[in-house]
Amino acid sequence: MKKHTIDYVNQFRRNDYNASIDSMNAHGLQINDRDFVGWDFTPWVYDLYRPNEPYEARGICPTFLTSEEY
Repeated sequence: MKKHTIDYVNQFRRNDYNASIDSMNAHGLQINDRDFVGWDFTPWVYDLYRPNEPYEARGICPTFLTSEEY
Protein backbone atom coordinates (compact mmCIF):
# COMPACT_ATOMS: atom_id res chain seq x y z
CA MET A 1 0.00 0.00 0.00
CA LYS A 2 2.83 2.37 0.82
CA LYS A 3 4.44 2.02 -2.63
CA HIS A 4 1.06 2.51 -4.31
CA THR A 5 0.49 5.73 -2.35
CA ILE A 6 3.94 7.08 -3.20
CA ASP A 7 3.49 6.19 -6.88
CA TYR A 8 0.09 7.88 -6.87
CA VAL A 9 1.54 11.14 -5.56
CA ASN A 10 4.59 11.01 -7.82
CA GLN A 11 2.61 10.44 -11.02
CA PHE A 12 2.10 14.20 -11.34
CA ARG A 13 5.85 14.63 -11.79
CA ARG A 14 6.05 12.29 -14.76
CA ASN A 15 6.68 13.75 -18.20
CA ASP A 16 3.79 11.78 -19.69
CA TYR A 17 1.21 12.84 -17.08
CA ASN A 18 -0.67 15.27 -19.36
CA ALA A 19 -0.78 12.69 -22.15
CA SER A 20 -2.22 10.20 -19.65
CA ILE A 21 -5.01 12.64 -18.70
CA ASP A 22 -5.71 13.38 -22.38
CA SER A 23 -6.03 9.65 -23.01
CA MET A 24 -8.52 9.27 -20.14
CA ASN A 25 -10.53 12.24 -21.42
CA ALA A 26 -10.75 10.62 -24.85
CA HIS A 27 -12.19 7.44 -23.33
CA GLY A 28 -14.50 9.09 -20.81
CA LEU A 29 -16.64 11.80 -22.33
CA GLN A 30 -19.61 11.01 -20.08
CA ILE A 31 -19.46 11.65 -16.33
CA ASN A 32 -20.34 8.01 -15.61
CA ASP A 33 -17.37 6.87 -17.73
CA ARG A 34 -14.87 8.89 -15.73
CA ASP A 35 -12.99 7.99 -12.60
CA PHE A 36 -15.27 9.45 -9.93
CA VAL A 37 -12.53 11.02 -7.83
CA GLY A 38 -10.29 11.72 -10.79
CA TRP A 39 -6.53 11.80 -10.88
CA ASP A 40 -6.27 14.71 -8.50
CA PHE A 41 -4.66 14.07 -5.11
CA THR A 42 -7.02 16.55 -3.42
CA PRO A 43 -10.10 14.28 -3.50
CA TRP A 44 -8.06 11.47 -1.98
CA VAL A 45 -7.08 13.69 0.96
CA TYR A 46 -10.65 15.01 1.20
CA ASP A 47 -11.84 11.42 1.63
CA LEU A 48 -9.34 10.76 4.41
CA TYR A 49 -11.01 13.40 6.54
CA ARG A 50 -14.59 12.41 5.62
CA PRO A 51 -14.60 8.59 5.64
CA ASN A 52 -18.36 8.33 6.15
CA GLU A 53 -19.48 10.87 3.54
CA PRO A 54 -21.02 9.17 0.49
CA TYR A 55 -19.71 10.30 -2.90
CA GLU A 56 -23.29 11.04 -3.93
CA ALA A 57 -23.44 13.76 -1.24
CA ARG A 58 -20.92 15.81 -3.23
CA GLY A 59 -23.22 16.17 -6.21
CA ILE A 60 -22.00 16.94 -9.69
CA CYS A 61 -19.22 19.49 -10.04
CA PRO A 62 -20.86 22.63 -11.49
CA THR A 63 -18.04 23.15 -14.00
CA PHE A 64 -17.50 19.48 -14.91
CA LEU A 65 -15.77 20.06 -18.23
CA THR A 66 -12.87 17.65 -17.88
CA SER A 67 -12.10 14.59 -15.77
CA GLU A 68 -9.43 16.37 -13.76
CA GLU A 69 -11.87 18.88 -12.27
CA TYR A 70 -13.40 16.80 -9.49
